[in-house]
Amino acid sequence: MADSKISALTAKTAPVITDELVINDAGVNKKVAVGDLTEKGTFTPTLYGLTTAGTQTYTNQTGKYSRIGNIVYITVFIVMSAKDAATSGDLRLGGMPYPASDYSSMSISYLSNLTLTSSYFANGFIQTGSDYVRLFESNGTTRNVLQDTALTANTSLILSGCYQA
Repeated sequence: MADSKISALTAKTAPVITDELVINDAGVNKKVAVGDLTEKGTFTPTLYGLTTAGTQTYTNQTGKYSRIGNIVYITVFIVMSAKDAATSGDLRLGGMPYPASDYSSMSISYLSNLTLTSSYFANGFIQTGSDYVRLFESNGTTRNVLQDTALTANTSLILSGCYQA
């Protein structure tokens, strides 16, 4: 088979038959192993400011992803050991493996040493065309974009979610 990459596939597919799909590519049926439609890898997530990015120091900076078709599942684990004083502006989590083709929310399941307003929780979303997660705090009624001042020298977080690439 000439090209079985995800980006080369058309929208017409047949149901899974054991471990193969039949892809109709310009009127020609092609068998593709299901394993060829998935991709797994790692990426390096970074916390940065929008106005001045800064260069944080990390003791753990892990990003893992799985892509199935155009859906990308990510997990991020970050532990900082120092914050760059030059960091300023809206706080973002960059380095996602693919730009998003639509908006999608992200869940922060663990958070430590990130300064939030009392009774607020942290969350994030990725927006169309971006390869970063916008971080914000919310109390269920009000949402505020997190600023660089929320970041501390020992910030830790685990974030996960999925989005369309």
